[in-house]
Amino acid sequence: MEKKESVQSDKPLIGISVGDPAGVGPEITAKALSLAEIHEVCRPLVVGEAGIMRQAVRFSGLDLRFMLSLFPRKVFTNWERFVFWT
Repeated sequence: MEKKESVQSDKPLIGISVGDPAGVGPEITAKALSLAEIHEVCRPLVVGEAGIMRQAVRFSGLDLRFMLSLFPRKVFTNWERFVFWT
């Protein structure tokens, strides 16, 4: 398991803003996060309201896992594939 964490920490942490919560940003963000290519090159950190992102994931018909974090330091110690930070 340590090797997996080490590999993950070698990738840059990239912050992604979802933009206007009433627009298409949350849905586009969710669809982008479903692409394996994104996770091959970085650790995405989505900055936005978690409820809006849950709706976008559901609306898009995607099966995405994520971890809600209120503090950025949790991103580094409890890494999951998707992180929504509000």
